[in-house]
Amino acid sequence: MTPLATEPLLPEDRIDLTLYAKVDPARFVQCFRRTWEKIPAEGREILLVHWLRPDSRDVFKITLLAHVGERAGRSMYGYCHHDGLQIGFSIAGIDLLPDHLVDTVIAHELAHAMCFACEINPAEDTIDSMVVKWGFPMAELRQAVALHPNL
Repeated sequence: MTPLATEPLLPEDRIDLTLYAKVDPARFVQCFRRTWEKIPAEGREILLVHWLRPDSRDVFKITLLAHVGERAGRSMYGYCHHDGLQIGFSIAGIDLLPDHLVDTVIAHELAHAMCFACEINPAEDTIDSMVVKWGFPMAELRQAVALHPNL
């Protein structure tokens, strides 16, 4: 799949958002930056070191897609694969959520990436606990996602 465009996501760290959908990424970029600032500095540093390693640079990508797929018959709002180096978000899901829940989706996927960077593979409830500790409403997100199981 060929990207349609890229958008600066964290310009000071040379991190871009790759777009695979014809969308205005401004809202998502704003949510991502707000979420990034809420993550503890140590966590942000772990992610940047992991993402910007010379052997990771060609694989690393944060993407915004029309739809990211399904797991267990339910649509996904985001994903984190390839040892935390490929993170994607569904514009179809993002468009359904208020900003504070978009932030929570982003935090959830960044928590997965951080765990990959630390070479641990926790259960979903552990990821959810991390996200809550960072100040995001994971239970509210789970309720909202349940309302739209098939985007």
